[in-house]
Amino acid sequence: MSRPAPKPDTERIPPWCFEAEQGALGCLLMAPKSTLELWFDKLPGSGKDYGGLYDPRHQVLFNEVTAMLDQGATVDMVTLAERLARLKIEEQVGGLGYVAGLPDKTPSAENAPHYLGILREKWLLRRTIAKASAVLAAAYASAGPVQVLGEAAVEFEELAGAAVNAEPRKLIPIVTAKELRDYKPDPRTFLVGANMIRRGELTVLAGWGGLGKSRLLTTLAVAGAKGRGDWMGYEVKRQFRTLVLQSQNSMDRLKSELSGLPEYINDNIRFSAPISLNFDRPDFRAELRRILQRWPCDVLGLDPWNVIAKDDDLPSCLAAIENIKDCLPEGDGPALVVVAHLRKPGRLDAWKPKRGRELAHEISGTHALVNEARTVFVLQPGSMDMQDDLVVFDCGKSNNDTPLAPGAYHRRNGEFVAEPNFDLDEWYNPPEDGKKMRKPTEDQIAVIFADGARRLSKKAVVEALMELGYSEASAYRYVRPGGPFAHRIHEADGLLCWV
Repeated sequence: MSRPAPKPDTERIPPWCFEAEQGALGCLLMAPKSTLELWFDKLPGSGKDYGGLYDPRHQVLFNEVTAMLDQGATVDMVTLAERLARLKIEEQVGGLGYVAGLPDKTPSAENAPHYLGILREKWLLRRTIAKASAVLAAAYASAGPVQVLGEAAVEFEELAGAAVNAEPRKLIPIVTAKELRDYKPDPRTFLVGANMIRRGELTVLAGWGGLGKSRLLTTLAVAGAKGRGDWMGYEVKRQFRTLVLQSQNSMDRLKSELSGLPEYINDNIRFSAPISLNFDRPDFRAELRRILQRWPCDVLGLDPWNVIAKDDDLPSCLAAIENIKDCLPEGDGPALVVVAHLRKPGRLDAWKPKRGRELAHEISGTHALVNEARTVFVLQPGSMDMQDDLVVFDCGKSNNDTPLAPGAYHRRNGEFVAEPNFDLDEWYNPPEDGKKMRKPTEDQIAVIFADGARRLSKKAVVEALMELGYSEASAYRYVRPGGPFAHRIHEADGLLCWV
């Protein structure tokens, strides 16, 4: 009696790469003839198998562009749109807006070989899986095993030959000086700041518990969904989508942080309910891969790190990093933004704030996470008062760009509000022996400027403050543009004015 064939695992998605398919089609639309020739030369079976594409929208679009070129027709967005409308298949390709945006998915048509190499690999894997599944089903059903195995052997040999003849993946890619000079980075890579948060790289958001690290990640997601303005002083370069996997924040907390936001950002932010971030489990990683295939994002937020790397030792940290990378698409993956804790401060009365590079050494656990990160941002408390919502935001590591100066912010529900009057100089250098550091008041400086009626040189203002008993260093610190009274003191034509 024959056994029933095993049921296919419908939850498992065959290997494919959404970004590579978009990039390849973008190259095809920019340089259709040359790219199509390269397509058929590089990808076996492309003519009979939708060009090695997996997404149904991309398959239909490839077939139509190929048909137009075979007929000698000119392919551009006007002629292509006309054909799609005439055949009434706009929706099958994702809409004309989606098609028109494909050329923007690649910086240059010269990137076609890279995308097609990825498509070739995925196509070979899918064909191998399909043939292996068919052989397995036939063997269980005892349906002509000799014939099935014979046909399979021939096709497996062809697939093996195609794989062997494929361009090998280089373990040590070498580029020439000319290639580096001609290199054009994909503008979609840059998300925040000139080069602070970008796709394919790791950023760490760190701080003590209760300072708003999770909220900081939410504000990043909201800033990306809006696609304009700034995030903690850094320019938002473009609109981007964020997926946050988190284990601690309730649905009520997330709702309160996102309440009042405009409707148009809804499709650009997604959160997980509180879950265990079990990246060490293969089924967890497989599910995340499926999620990222169905909803590709620009930022993947993970909150918090100590739930992912359950031990602080180096092997645990390195294994966690590799497990996370195993979930990401090949090539152009999202930016990873990880929420981490700082080391326990010990005696609070002996704690002193750190600044700049000192902060990178304060992150809890081994240095593996910091070493992997390109950018590290840190929150520190403005004071030890639990009722004080003031925090100081600083950069502890920046491999790609020059960071902004540290700034003080009020931690509010769903946002951080800048506090320009916070005295960072005194915060970094608190008075010793309980002595109160003398500093000019706003009223005193207003009197010197006659409430805005006088324009004075910096030297004149400093001398006036010194007559009131302040030190020269303190006077210069408090009257400089960009100092504690930057919201009132401005410089024009070499003179200071009070506004």
